[in-house]
Amino acid sequence: MARWLEQKHLRLTSILITHTHEDHIEGVAALARKHGAAVYVHPLEREKLRVEGGVDEVHLRELQDRQDVPVGACGVRALFTPGHTVGGTCYLSDGFVITGDVLFVGGCGRTDFPGGDTAAMWQSLQRLVDLPEETRIYPGHNYGSTETSSLGRELLENPFLRLPSYEAFRQLRNRRR
Repeated sequence: MARWLEQKHLRLTSILITHTHEDHIEGVAALARKHGAAVYVHPLEREKLRVEGGVDEVHLRELQDRQDVPVGACGVRALFTPGHTVGGTCYLSDGFVITGDVLFVGGCGRTDFPGGDTAAMWQSLQRLVDLPEETRIYPGHNYGSTETSSLGRELLENPFLRLPSYEAFRQLRNRRR
């Protein structure tokens, strides 16, 4: 990461946490210390990031739903999207959304881990489907047929977004682990 930042002549000032599973927070503390970057996280995941992720109080910043975070010349807006974890957060900017493990290309995050909640995941996905169809989706993992997608494509192809009710979603989510 440091080499890439140098090559692009960029300065790391903000780190956005979608959720605090180990594969998403490993190395964050070292990056924050090295670059003096603020680490933004939902309050419900702050303690886990501090204790398990090792991020110190100097760098931690809590963010609330719909809070804007300055990043570069534009910025992003935090969208509280629990379900995969208690404080899951997506980040919306001009024409794209970083979805972490809430929404994947062709799928959605699991809810059977500690802090997971199937009903909350359904509500979070319903919130995301209200975004414009041309919104680009950047998930936390490349599990789909492509690395990224658009909301319009996901509305047509993602089985988790095509369900008519929470009960149908719950049944599908419970079958796919």
